[in-house]
Amino acid sequence: MPKQRSDENGVIPFQLNQIELDKIIENQGKYYPFLKEINPIKAHRMQAPYKLDELIRFRVPYYVGPMIEPTNSSYPQTRQNQSFAWMVRKAKGRITPWNFDEKVDRQKSANNFIKRLTTKDTYLFGEDVLPANSLLYQKYTVLDELNKISVNGKKLSVSVKQELYEDLFKKNNTVSAKQLKNWLIENQKLPYIKIKGLADQTKFNSSLSTYIKLKKSGLFVDKLDSNEFRDDFEKIIEWSTIFEDKQIYIQKLQTIDWLTAKQIQFLQNIRLQGWGRLSKKLLTAIVDSNGQNIIEQLWNSQQIFMSIVNKADIKGTITDANQDLMHSNSMEDILSEAYTSPANKKMIRQVVKVVHDIQKAASGQAPKQIAIEFARESRRNSKLSQTRGHKLQDIYQKISGDIVNKNLKDKLAEYIKNNQLSVWEKTSFQMNKNDQDFLF
Repeated sequence: MPKQRSDENGVIPFQLNQIELDKIIENQGKYYPFLKEINPIKAHRMQAPYKLDELIRFRVPYYVGPMIEPTNSSYPQTRQNQSFAWMVRKAKGRITPWNFDEKVDRQKSANNFIKRLTTKDTYLFGEDVLPANSLLYQKYTVLDELNKISVNGKKLSVSVKQELYEDLFKKNNTVSAKQLKNWLIENQKLPYIKIKGLADQTKFNSSLSTYIKLKKSGLFVDKLDSNEFRDDFEKIIEWSTIFEDKQIYIQKLQTIDWLTAKQIQFLQNIRLQGWGRLSKKLLTAIVDSNGQNIIEQLWNSQQIFMSIVNKADIKGTITDANQDLMHSNSMEDILSEAYTSPANKKMIRQVVKVVHDIQKAASGQAPKQIAIEFARESRRNSKLSQTRGHKLQDIYQKISGDIVNKNLKDKLAEYIKNNQLSVWEKTSFQMNKNDQDFLF
C-alpha cells in the first residue's frame, strides 16, 4: 500500500478529500454521534461544517513559521530551534486548528516574518530600513538626485530645486529631461540648457509615486501634506509592504480611527513592494552641529547625501550610535543584521580573529581602528549605470558578424536611442527567428 504522506496526494485538491470525509461523517454519524460535532469556528462553517473538516482545511500560515516562541530555553536543542522562530502568542496553551487565532497573533507574527527578511540600515547598525515607497524615502531619493544634477555647468540653486520639487515631482510619476528643460526655459528664461548628472540621460529615476497615487485618489487631499498625519501614512505604507494577506492589512487599517470606509476600500487595493537601504532614524534623527537632520539638509542645501553623511559631525554621531550598539551586542548579533554579503561577513569574522591574535601578542593592546580592504574588479566603463539596451549592445559588438548582422546591430542602436527598450512589450522590434534565439 502506498504511504498516505506521499507527495502524490498533492495532485488531489483538498476539497475532494473533504467531500469524501463529509460523506463518511454523515454515514458513520448515525452510529458515532461525536463525529458530527459542529465546527467551533463559525466563519468556516459554510465550507467546513464539521469539527473534523478543520483538520483538512487548516494550514499553518507561512508567515507564522515554527509553532514555538523565540525565547530562551534550558534545553540546547530547543534553543537551537528557537533561533528560527518568530511566532508571537496571544495566550499560553496548546495550539490547535480550532483555537489558532485565539492563541497566535497573526499580525505581529507576519510583521516579524517580514522584518527577518528585510535588510538593516547601511550606516546605522540594527535599524530597520524604510519601505522603498515610503513618503520619506521617496523624498530622500528625489532630493538626492536633484542635488546631483547641473544645468549649464552649475548646480541648481536651493530655491529653484524646491520649486522643481513642487511643480514637477509632486505632479508627475516620471519627470523627463525634456520636462525639466521646458520648465527651466519657461520659469528661468534660459536660452540654452545642458543637463548633466542624470544616471538615465532621458529622465529622473526617482519619483514621488506614492504621494501622487494618494493625491489623485482625492480622498486624502486635506491630510496628505499635513505633518499631523504623516506618521499614519508611513504606517499605512509599511503595512501595505509587509502584509500580503489582505485581511490582516484591512484589520491594521481599521486601527487608524480617522480612516473612513471609503478610504480603507481604496487603500486595501494598493499593494506596495520593496525596501530601501536607509532607516527613518538616519534620515530624521541624526543631526549636525546646527540641529538639521539629513532630509532637512538635502532640502535646504545643494549637498548630496554622500557629502552630508560624511561630514565630521554627522559621521561622528553615527559612529557613536554604532559603538553603543556594539557594546551591548555580540559581534555575531551585529553581523547577522549587517547590510553586506555573506562573503563579506565571513571576511570580517576572519579579520576579527586575526586582530584578537595580534592583540594577545601586543600584551592586550587593542587597535584604535581596523581597516578592511575589499577587492573589486576594475570597471572598463565609467558610466553611471548600464541600461538593458546598452548591455545588449555591448554583447552584440563582441559577437561575430556572421552570427549577428549589421542590420540588427543598427536596429538595436536605434531603439536604444529612442528609449523603446524600457518596456519590452511596447516595442515593435522585429527580428527573425535566428535573431530572437541570440537575443534571449
